[in-house]
Amino acid sequence: MTINVGIDFGTSTCCLSYVKEEGIVNIIPNNINNYFTIPSILTVYDNMLIAGSEALFYDDTPKITNFKRLIGHRSIEPELQRFFKLPLLDHNHSLYIIVNGVNFSLEDILSTMIRKLSFIISEYLQTTDWQSVITVPAFFTEEQRKILWTSIQIVGIKCLKLLNEPSSACIAYLNNKIFDNLKVLVIDFGAGTLDLSIIDVEKTGIEVFCEVCGIYGDNNLGGIDITRIIGDHYKISFEEAEEMKIKGQYDFDILEKSFGNRIRECIDKVIEVSKTDIDEVILIGGSSKLEWLKKLVKNHLNIFPIVMINDFEEKAVSMGAALHCDHIANHRSIVLVDRLPLSIGVNALGLMNIVIPRNTTIPICKTKMYSTTDDNQEFVIIDVYQGESKFLENNTLIGSFTLDEIPLLQKGEPVIYVTIKVDVNGIITVHAREKRGNNEKALHIKRDNLDEDMIQVIKSKVNTELEMLYHKVHTVTYKLYTLMEKVNFQVFDNCVLDLDDTIKEKIFNELLEPVIHTVSLLKSHEKEYRLSLNKWNNILELDTEVKIMDIRYIIDKMEKWIRIINNEYEIYIISDCTLMGYKKEETGDELGDELNDKLSNTIQP
Repeated sequence: MTINVGIDFGTSTCCLSYVKEEGIVNIIPNNINNYFTIPSILTVYDNMLIAGSEALFYDDTPKITNFKRLIGHRSIEPELQRFFKLPLLDHNHSLYIIVNGVNFSLEDILSTMIRKLSFIISEYLQTTDWQSVITVPAFFTEEQRKILWTSIQIVGIKCLKLLNEPSSACIAYLNNKIFDNLKVLVIDFGAGTLDLSIIDVEKTGIEVFCEVCGIYGDNNLGGIDITRIIGDHYKISFEEAEEMKIKGQYDFDILEKSFGNRIRECIDKVIEVSKTDIDEVILIGGSSKLEWLKKLVKNHLNIFPIVMINDFEEKAVSMGAALHCDHIANHRSIVLVDRLPLSIGVNALGLMNIVIPRNTTIPICKTKMYSTTDDNQEFVIIDVYQGESKFLENNTLIGSFTLDEIPLLQKGEPVIYVTIKVDVNGIITVHAREKRGNNEKALHIKRDNLDEDMIQVIKSKVNTELEMLYHKVHTVTYKLYTLMEKVNFQVFDNCVLDLDDTIKEKIFNELLEPVIHTVSLLKSHEKEYRLSLNKWNNILELDTEVKIMDIRYIIDKMEKWIRIINNEYEIYIISDCTLMGYKKEETGDELGDELNDKLSNTIQP
């Protein structure tokens, strides 16, 4: 009979559990000292990797620790340099750790540790007939999940699912608990990551329905960061600081100044998704034992957090994974509905255009329509990103492919359907097809397809002033450009309309020239805001520097020009364009005079 196992693959330690026939969850102990965790550590001896407790036997060899934090990162990132002391190298689409002059890929490191865990499981259970659910941080990106999944496949472990750590802990918490309906906030504060999930639990008869209502976290905040700050403050070694942290012999203000606002922000971000009251707060993970953290959570939420006893806070994730593995295998009565941790979208005109938003329940399949930007365009390149920022470079590029054989039509006429599907494991598939043609392309995102240089931490600054300003500039500029293009065609190129030269001159002087002048003032920021201002006809080459503070004023004037074009020149534009409303009292002459006066005072040529 196949045994169901849960694997908590932690930053500093791993924990293993299995479910007996009667549904009882037991811990699989360390094969060396029978402790309930296995250290996530490797050493190199004679150019060979040795993992787990055995690595501690070698006193004079370099140790590789905290390697889970390397997943999805680049060697040049400052965050890595602060906690990872061994030299790192990016090469051939992978991250390498250099030990004694030998390069070990991150996949080598991860698979060696997973292989050690597999050995411990098989040795303890006295069989290789077992299957598993392995946990990951809830805020892991698709790239990070895929790297871990690849390492699992290298070892050959049968893994039914990658399960978010807070969800796993909640399943363990609910096991054998008497309840009806609950809304639980799970705060998983481990050695390397901070994960938060809100889980709505409903019980109907013997069936338990768990829906993840919100996910948030910080992949660069954990117990090792707290230890480092304590060590820096008291000028002691990492080991001494770790002992001081465990005993609570430190000034709480040290942690408050460094981490208090970051943790409160994560809590606020996750609860804003689910507005209803939280019934219980559960703290799990080794760092959840800190009295400072308990006090912070209680003061911020006015709810005294529940902290598991008898080391359950460090066993919960593993036990929940084993239970969920058993539920999947035997179709038991707990139903878990998970959510997407980060939005997925495509590159549209240099912006992140979201197809599936963050916190959407999975599995999910959504389709959006796009079109071409040039006449007779034969193909489109579809870049797929994951993240929350409007700026593409702040998101993670997870795949790219080309849809060709597009019918030769005017720009905007082809209809391209882009469908993104996310399965229960968070694995992403993208399809694209053109409505009129038979050609369809699909992208099954694989680790081999990706460039490690593109893998970045999701450090989105969503809703910041800069991003909002950028979005405004981008939107208004292209709205105005579209209208101007239509007016320009009707006035100067439409032979059917055949306007008198006097009218053409009047329209150019009163509308086209002053509008072009307004947009030209953004020329020095064209690269910064990714604006294709060179598209404009008759662009005025002005040697002008525009201050950021003046851009808002220019945006306001551009919006007024949009309203005026719709008001005074509506006969020259196609009526189906959807634009903002406008007021009759504004005229081009008044706006032109006001703009000239303002610019002469605030913008120095």
